[in-house]
Amino acid sequence: MFKSYVIIVKGHKLGEQFGTKALETGKSNGWNIERYNAVDGRIVTCKDLPKYNLKLHTGYKKQIAAMQRPGVFGNFLTHWQLWNLCVRLNEPIGCFEHDVIFKGPPPETSFKHLLKLDRLQKQKYYGTGQCWQGAHAYIIKPKGAKRLIEWAQKNGVMGADIMIGDEIINIAFNEDNLIGFNPESHTPDGKALHSTSKSMTF
Repeated sequence: MFKSYVIIVKGHKLGEQFGTKALETGKSNGWNIERYNAVDGRIVTCKDLPKYNLKLHTGYKKQIAAMQRPGVFGNFLTHWQLWNLCVRLNEPIGCFEHDVIFKGPPPETSFKHLLKLDRLQKQKYYGTGQCWQGAHAYIIKPKGAKRLIEWAQKNGVMGADIMIGDEIINIAFNEDNLIGFNPESHTPDGKALHSTSKSMTF
């Protein structure tokens, strides 16, 4: 079975708490899952992008500003590392953020590049095609990961969820409600009580 990873910011109190729950529910539902320590965007910043042969995408002011926030940048670079891991392993991997819970086993849905296990609000157009809010639950294949990597190296980088657009990769959806948000991590109207993609509040 393909490997899956729960992204957790080391030492982030709520992130550790919710991430532990994500790992527990994943394992209890039959996922081959383990922890993946997130990039800390307070330590690694946009100034470090050249070390990764990357640059910021400069076409959208809102995304330029967003990538200056430690959480948004750290979140992107963590997903970037997982895309590269997928290529190195040459097999699909599951990528999950710490505030999810698993409600069912790994899906058997066939897909070409990337399978999203959610269908959240559509994002504005940022040059990557149609994309959806959040990058908290998906399975990616090496061909899809490679396309994301190559596009980023050529065009520059934005938030992880913005990068996952349907002009870069083929996106399929699983509608079986296998993944949800940890109810303790969100208000009743769906807003995150904390967000490591927006801040680094400990």
